[in-house]
Amino acid sequence: MIGKVNWKVYLSYMKDLGNIISIISFLLYLVGQGLESGSSYWLSFWADSNGADPVHANDNTPFYLGVYSGIGALQIVIMIFREIVLFIACADASNLIHARLLSKVVSSPMSFFDTNPIGRIVNRFSADIGTVDDGIPFQISLLFECFTSIATVLALICYSLPIFMTVILPLALMYYGIQRCYISTTRQLQRIESIVISPIFAHFGDSLNGVQSIRAYRQEERFILESEKRVDKGVQLHYMCVMMNRWLGVRIEFLANLVVFFVALFAVLSRGTISPGLTGLAITFSLNVTGMLNWLIRAVCDMETDAVALERILEYSENPQEADWALPEDDKHSDFPMEGQIEFSKYQTRYREGLDLVLKDVSMRIQPKEKIGICGRTGAGKSSLTLALFRIIEPVSGKILLDGIDVNTLGLHKLRGGLTIIPQDPVLFTGNVRFNLDPTEENTDNQIWQALEHANLKAHITSLTNGLDHEVSEGGDNFSVGQRQLLCLARALLRKTKILILDEATAAVDLETDDLIQATIRKEFADCTVLTIAHRLNTILDSDRVAVFSEGKLVELDSPQSLMDKHDSVFRGLAKNADQFWNSSVSWNTESPRLSLCFQDTFLTVIPCAIVFTLEPFWLWFKKSRRNSHHVFPTPRRFGKVFSTRVLLTLLLTASCITQVILNSNRRGAFGSEVFHYTLLIGTYIGVIAFECLDQWNNTANSPPIFLFWLSMGFCQLPVLQTQVSYLLAHPSNGIYWVVSLAHYPIIILQLLVHSISSNAQVGDWSLEANASFPSLLCFTWMNQFICKGICSPITDHFQIPKAPSMLDPSRLRRKFGPHPQHRDGTLSRQIIRSTWKRLVLTFILGVSAIILSFLPTLFLRLLILHCQNPEQSWKGFFFAIALFLGVTVESVVLNQFFKQTTVLAQQVSSGLAALIFQKTLKIPARVRNNLEIGQIANLISNDLIAVGNNAIIKRSAEQFPIGLGCLVKALVSFERISNFLEMPESPEDAIQIHPARDNSDDELALTIVGQDFCTNLRQGESIGIYPQPNATISFPQAACDNEEQLGIQVKVHKPMSFVPNQPWIQNDSLKSNILFGRPFKEDQYHAVLEVCHLKQDLELLPQGDETDLGPLGINLNEDQKQKVSLARALYSHQDVCILGMMPPNVNADEIFKFLRNTTVVLFSHDIRLMSLVDRVISLDEGHSPRLEVSSEFRQNQSGFERDSCITRPNTAKVKLVAVDNEPCTQGSVSFRVYLYYIKAYGPCLVPLVLGMFLVAHGLDLACKYWLSLWAKANEGDVSSNVTPLYYLCIYGAIGGIQGIFIVAKDICLFLGCTRASRTIHKDLISTTMAFPMSFFKSTLFGNILNRFSIDIGGVDDVIPTQLAVFLNCVSALIMIFIVIGSTLPIFMVLILPLAMFYYSIHIIYLTSYRQLQRLNVLTRSELLNFISEITAGAETIRMFEQEHRIQSVSEFKINKAIQSSYTMEMMRRWLALRMEFLGNMILFGTAILSVWYTDSITPSLVGLILSFSLEVTHILNWLMRAISDLDSQFVALERIRGYQNVPKETVWTNEDDGNGLIPKFQELTVDIAPSMKFAIKAGEKIVVVDPSGGAARDLVDQMFHLSDSTNGTILLNGEDIRTHEKGYLRLWVRFVSSEPIIFPGTVKSIMDPNNIHVEHEMRNVLSRFGISDLKLDEIIHSYDNPIPIQKIWLLFVARFVLEPPPVLLLEFPLLKDHESEIMAILNPILEEELREVCVILFTRKTFFCQTAPQ
Repeated sequence: MIGKVNWKVYLSYMKDLGNIISIISFLLYLVGQGLESGSSYWLSFWADSNGADPVHANDNTPFYLGVYSGIGALQIVIMIFREIVLFIACADASNLIHARLLSKVVSSPMSFFDTNPIGRIVNRFSADIGTVDDGIPFQISLLFECFTSIATVLALICYSLPIFMTVILPLALMYYGIQRCYISTTRQLQRIESIVISPIFAHFGDSLNGVQSIRAYRQEERFILESEKRVDKGVQLHYMCVMMNRWLGVRIEFLANLVVFFVALFAVLSRGTISPGLTGLAITFSLNVTGMLNWLIRAVCDMETDAVALERILEYSENPQEADWALPEDDKHSDFPMEGQIEFSKYQTRYREGLDLVLKDVSMRIQPKEKIGICGRTGAGKSSLTLALFRIIEPVSGKILLDGIDVNTLGLHKLRGGLTIIPQDPVLFTGNVRFNLDPTEENTDNQIWQALEHANLKAHITSLTNGLDHEVSEGGDNFSVGQRQLLCLARALLRKTKILILDEATAAVDLETDDLIQATIRKEFADCTVLTIAHRLNTILDSDRVAVFSEGKLVELDSPQSLMDKHDSVFRGLAKNADQFWNSSVSWNTESPRLSLCFQDTFLTVIPCAIVFTLEPFWLWFKKSRRNSHHVFPTPRRFGKVFSTRVLLTLLLTASCITQVILNSNRRGAFGSEVFHYTLLIGTYIGVIAFECLDQWNNTANSPPIFLFWLSMGFCQLPVLQTQVSYLLAHPSNGIYWVVSLAHYPIIILQLLVHSISSNAQVGDWSLEANASFPSLLCFTWMNQFICKGICSPITDHFQIPKAPSMLDPSRLRRKFGPHPQHRDGTLSRQIIRSTWKRLVLTFILGVSAIILSFLPTLFLRLLILHCQNPEQSWKGFFFAIALFLGVTVESVVLNQFFKQTTVLAQQVSSGLAALIFQKTLKIPARVRNNLEIGQIANLISNDLIAVGNNAIIKRSAEQFPIGLGCLVKALVSFERISNFLEMPESPEDAIQIHPARDNSDDELALTIVGQDFCTNLRQGESIGIYPQPNATISFPQAACDNEEQLGIQVKVHKPMSFVPNQPWIQNDSLKSNILFGRPFKEDQYHAVLEVCHLKQDLELLPQGDETDLGPLGINLNEDQKQKVSLARALYSHQDVCILGMMPPNVNADEIFKFLRNTTVVLFSHDIRLMSLVDRVISLDEGHSPRLEVSSEFRQNQSGFERDSCITRPNTAKVKLVAVDNEPCTQGSVSFRVYLYYIKAYGPCLVPLVLGMFLVAHGLDLACKYWLSLWAKANEGDVSSNVTPLYYLCIYGAIGGIQGIFIVAKDICLFLGCTRASRTIHKDLISTTMAFPMSFFKSTLFGNILNRFSIDIGGVDDVIPTQLAVFLNCVSALIMIFIVIGSTLPIFMVLILPLAMFYYSIHIIYLTSYRQLQRLNVLTRSELLNFISEITAGAETIRMFEQEHRIQSVSEFKINKAIQSSYTMEMMRRWLALRMEFLGNMILFGTAILSVWYTDSITPSLVGLILSFSLEVTHILNWLMRAISDLDSQFVALERIRGYQNVPKETVWTNEDDGNGLIPKFQELTVDIAPSMKFAIKAGEKIVVVDPSGGAARDLVDQMFHLSDSTNGTILLNGEDIRTHEKGYLRLWVRFVSSEPIIFPGTVKSIMDPNNIHVEHEMRNVLSRFGISDLKLDEIIHSYDNPIPIQKIWLLFVARFVLEPPPVLLLEFPLLKDHESEIMAILNPILEEELREVCVILFTRKTFFCQTAPQ
C-alpha cells in the first residue's frame, strides 16, 4: 500500500471506540490542560500581587494557596478520569477488532491459507494486533495531550503578548510543511517494514518445521544466510526510521527555538505594558514548546504509522468468506444425516481460481453402512475428496448428496456436524484431555472413559497423574503421534456420526494396535458409512469396495478381490508396489514387529552380497602378493572334502532360490523387489562358488570375506525366515513351498559351520595359526590344541611351542629394516615404517573400530534404561539386551584383534632390530667395540628391545593414556640407543683387509704387506714373521684388527684365510665344534690337525673326548689348551693364508710350519727363536718405521738367537670339568614359599591393612553409585521426600571425599610395601651374588646372571606392584558388584556358582601352559644374552674366518625361539581375554534379561546401576585374570631370584689365624706353579716376571685368591700352604692391579680411598708423587667413553695402594705403545721409598723391564 491511510480506517476505529466517548475524551484532555495553564497563570497573578503590595503579601497567602490547591485537585481528578475513559474505550475497541479479525480469518476459505504465508497471518495476530492493543491507545493519549498542551500554551502566550499572534500563521505553515514531509516518508517506511517483517516470521516458522530436513541435507548455512538477509532488510528499514526521527527532531527544535525567540523579543518590546509575572509565564511556556511540538509531530506520525497496522487488519476483514455457517433450512434436517448415503454426481472442483481441477467428473454412490476404501498414488485426489465432503473447497460443477440432500443447501455447521474425520496428522488443542475429547461438554465421564477404552488408550490416560484433567501441551507434544491419533479416534467415538472418514488414521501405531482400532471401528461404526483413505493397502483390503483414483478421476470402483483378479487393474499394480521400504509403525512402534518385504528383499540382501563382492577381490590380491617368491608355481591343489561340501551346499542354495522364483511366479507373480532379491542371491551364490575355486586354486582357502558373507546371511535371513514361516502357517497346504522355504535357512547355517572348519591340511612345524580357519583366528581357538597339550604334558622345550608366523622371521625383517639400495638416505625409523606400513594401517583401522564400538554398549545401555522407564513394548527390552550382548561381543573380538596386531607389530620391530644388533656386533671394529662394554650391548637386547617391542605402547594408549605415554617415552629412549648403536662405523680401516681373488690378476699372489718404506708380496707357500723388538708394545693381531696406524703396516689378503688370535676365543660348544667352526667334518684332516696340535693327549684328559662341552669362553680348558684349540681351528680350515697371532708353547712349531707348507703364513711372535721358520721378517721397533729383512739377515742382526728352544713339554694335568649351568626349565606351579618370601619382604603387618583399605575404597565407590540411584529415584517421584538436591549433593560429596582419601591411601600403602619388598629382594640378590665363588661365574652363563638383574628384578620392581594393585582392585570390585546384583536380583546368585566354576576352569587351563611359557621365554632370552656376549668377545675371529653369515643364522634362530615363545604367550593372553570378556558379556546379558523380565519390581535407577556394574564385569574379569597370570609369571622370576640363595657361597671372611684379629708380619712367599713359574720372594723384595703370553699373572692371582680350585703346584705363605688359610685372610694379605683395571664409576677420590679414611691433602700428595696431579679428586671416571689415558688409570690404582700398602702387591704392567720408560721412572722411586717394605711382583710381557726394574 502507498499514500496516506484512508480516512475510513480512522472512522472505523472511532466507531469501535465510540464517537461520543472520543469527543468526551478530547474535551477532558482540553479541560485538564486548561486547568494546568490556569494554575500557572494563578501563580503569576499571585506573584504580581505580592510584588505590588509586599506589606500585606502574607495576609492573602491562604486565599491564593486555597485557590491554587483547588485548581490542582480538580486537574488531578480530570486527568485520572480521562485516562480511565480513554483506555476502557480502547480496550473495548481492541476486543472488537481482534474478534472480527479472528472470525474473518477462521471463516476464510482454504484458498486464503494457500495464498497467504503463515508468517503474514501470524503478523496480523501478533505485531498488528499488538499495535492496536498497545500502540494506538498510547498514541491517542499522547496526541490529545500534546495538541491540547500546545493550544493552551499558545493561547496563554497570545493573552500575555497579543503581538505574538502575528507570527503564529508563518510558524504554523512551517510546522505543517515539516510534518507533511516527515509523515509521508515515515508512513511508507513503516508499511515496508511491516511487509519485510512478515517474511522473517514466515522463514523462521518454515525453518522450525523443517529443521530435521535442513540438518539431514546439511543446509544449515544456506538457511542461516537467508535468515540474515531478511533480518538485514528489516534492520535497514528500522535504521532509516531512526534517522528520519533525528531529521524531524532537529527541525522541530529549530521551530520551537523561533517561538522562544519571538516571545522573548516581543516581551522586550512590550516592556512596561505587561506585568513581570505574565512575561515570565510566557517565556516559560515558550521554552516548553520545543518538547511539545516534537512529541506532537511524533504522535501524529506514530498514529498514522500505527493506523497502517489497523489498515492491514481491516484488509483481512474484507476477505472472501466460506459459505454461511448456518441457513434457515438447517432446522428442517435436525437428524442429518440419518442413513449415511453419499452420492457424487459429476463432481468437479479445484483448490482456487486459476488452478487445475483436482477432482474431475467424479460420480459414484455409496450405500449406507458401506465401507469404502479410497486409494491411489500421490496427487490422485484422495484427500481432495475429503475436502469436498466438508465443503472446505467448493465445487466447480456437479454436486454431492448426503441422504439425498445437496450439501450446498446446508450450512457449514450442519454439514460438518454430521461428519467425523480422523486425520492423518492429528491435532490436539491446549487444555486438558477432557476438553480435547469433548469440547462442548455434551458427554459424561463414563462415556469418555468408555470411548478411551475402545480406542485402546484408557490404560495410558489412567496412568497419568490427573487422568482426564491431564494438561495437553501445545500441539499435543506430550503425547506420541500414535496416541494423538487414538485420542482423535476416541473423539470420533464420542460424536458417533453416521459418516466416518479415516485419513490414514493408524499410520503411526503398531500393527497390534492397528488391529484393535480396525476392530473397534468395525464394531462401533458398524451402522455407519466409513470412507478409509489409505496409503497402506492392507488397511482397506477388508473394505466392501475400493475406489481407485488417478489424476483426479475415479478409475476403478469394485471389491478388492475383483480388482486383484484383473491383471490390468490399477489396484493390482498398486498392491505390487505397496510394500514400503521402511515403516516404523510396522517395524518398530509395535508389539509384533516385522520388517517389510521390500526391506527384506533389498537391504537385507544387499548387505551380505556387498561384503563378499567388495572384500573378496582385496583378499585374493592380498594373499597373491604375500605368496613366497620362491614358489614359481602354486603348490599342489587339494580339493578336499571341506571344499566339496562348501560348493555342494552353495549349489543347493542356488537351486532353492530358482525353485522359489518358479513357485512364486506360478502362484501370484513376482514383484519387483522379489525379482531383485532372488536375482541378486543367485548371482552371488554363483560368484561365491567362483571365489571358492579361486581360493582353493591359489591355496588361499579359509577366506574371511566368504565367512563374513555367510555370517551376515545368517543374521539377515532371519526376518525372511520369519515371513516365510508366517506365510506357511497361514497356508499349510502348500507342501512344496514348505520344503523349499524351510530348507534355505538351515543350509545357510550349515554353510556357516562348514566355513568354521579349515580347508587346509595341517602343515609341519606345528603351524597351527597358518592352518586355522577365519573364525578360529578371530576367537583364537587355534590355541586350544596347544593348551590341551600343555595340560597333558608340561612344556619344557620350544619345539613344543607352535611355530611363529613367517612375518616374524628375523632374517626377512633384518633385510627389510636394514639399509636398502633404493633408500640410502632412509633412517632406521623410516625403514621400519616403510616395511610395516600395511600392518600399521590395519592396526589403526582396528583401533578406530574398537573405539567406535566401545560407544555401542553405552548407547544400548541407555536405551535399555529408557525402556525400563516406559516399558510399553516388552520385545524392545529383550532386543536391546541382545543388541547389548552382541555389541560388547563384537567389541571384544575387534579389540583383541587390535591387540594381536599390536603384538605382531611390536614383535616384528623387536625381531628385526635384534637381528640387526647381532649383525652390527659382528661388523663393528675392535677400536669401536673397545669403548663398549659387553653389558651395554647385552642391554640393547635385554632391556631396550623389550621397551621398543612393548605393545603396551599402543594397548595402554587405548586404555590408560598416562601409562601408554610412559611406555612410549621409554621406547623412544631405547630406540635412540639402538639407532646410535646401529649407526656406529664398521671396519673400513682394519690393518688386515680381505680382498677377493678376482681383484688380482696374479693367481699366485696370496697377500700384500704395505709399510711406510716397503711393500712386499707373498705368494702361495711363502711365510713372513712380524717380530716386535723388546721395547715395542704392540700386540698382534689386536692392533691388526683395529687399524693400520697402531701397527704401522697394512696386510691385504687376496685369498681365503684362517686366523689364530693372540687371546684365544672359545665358543660355548664342544671341542669338535670349535675346531670345525661350521665346516664339514673330514675325518682324516680332523685327526691330522689333532695330532699336529698335540690335542690327542688332551682328549684323553677330557671325560667326553672331543664332544666335551668346553663351557663359556672355554672354562673347561687351561690357557695352553685354549691356544691349541684356536690353532687347530685355523689349521682345519685349510685356507690359502694363515695368520698366526701366537704359537702355543706346547706344540712343535716345525710340525706346524710343515703342516702349512703350501699355505702363506704370517707369524707374529715375541719369541725371536720362531723367526728362523719364516722366509722374511718385519721388525717392529719403538719409535721407528717397520723394517723388512730376509730371515738370514735378521738372525745375524739379533744376538742370542737360539733355535733349540722352540719345543716345550706338554701339560699332563688332569682336567676337572666345570658343570655349565644351562638353566633347565622348571615345571609345576610356583612354590608357596616364594609367595611367603615376598610377603615377608613386603611386611606381614601391612598386608591386612592394605586389603582392608582396598575393600573400604570399593565399598565407598558402591555407596556413591547407590546414593546416585536413590537420588535419581527421588527425582523420578517414586520416593516422597521434602529434602532438597543440596542434601543429596552434600552426602554424595562427603562419600566421594572419603573415597578419594582411601584410594590415595591404599595406593600409597601398597606401593610403599612393594618398594620395600623390591629393595629387600634386590639387596638379598646382590649380596648373595657377590658371595658366590668364582666357579659359579665360570659355570654360569653371563646372560643368566644378567637376566636376574634385568628382566627378573625389573618384574619385581615394576610388574608385581602394578599387577598386585590390579588384582586387589578387581577382587574388591567383583565382591561389591556381586553384592549389588545379588541384592537387587537374588535369582542372579544361582548363576554365580557355574560362572565361578567356568572361570576357575579357564584359569587353571590357561595358567598351566602360560607359566611354562613364561619360564621358557626367560630361558630363551638368557640364551640370547649369552650368545650376544659370546659373539661380542669373538667378533674378530668370526670375521677373519668369514663366518658372519653362519653366526648370523644361528643368532636369528635363537631370536626366532625367543619371539616364538613371546608371541605364543601373547596369543594365550588374547585367548584368555576373549573368553573372560565373553564370560563378562554373558553376565551382562543375563543381568539385562533379568532386568527386563523384572522391570515392574525394579526401578529404572537400580536397573542402570546393576547394568553399569555388569558392564564393568567384562573388563574386571579380564584384568583379574591378566593380573593373576602376570603375578604368577613374575613370581616365577622371583622363584628364579630366590633360587640363587641355594647356591653355595664362599667361606666366611674370618681371621682365625690370629686370635687378636691382627695380620701377622709377612716374611716370605714361595711360588711353585709347574711348569711355568717357580720363585721365592721375601718381605720388601721386588721381582719382575716376564710372561709373553700374559697368563702367568692370572694363574697366580687365581690361586692366591682361591678364585679357582686348581691344584697345579703349591704356594707357601710364611712357610704355610695358602690352602690352609681362609679366603678373607688371604685377600687381606695380597693386592692386585690388573693391566686393564676395572673401573667402577665414581670420583678419583672414591677410587683412591674407597673407605674414606684419608684426608684430601694426603691424596693430592700421592697423585703429585705419581705425576698425575692433573686429575681432580672430584673428577668422575667411567669404565667406558673415558678420555683419560690407560697409563694414568693404571698409576691411579697403584697410587691407591701407596695410601694403604699391603704386604704383597701384584702389578700387571699394561700394554702400551710408549710411555713405558716414563712409568718406570715414576714407579722405581716409589718402589724404593713408599713401597720399600712391600713385596712387589711385577708381571710384564717384555724383557725391557728387567733392565729398568730395581731388582
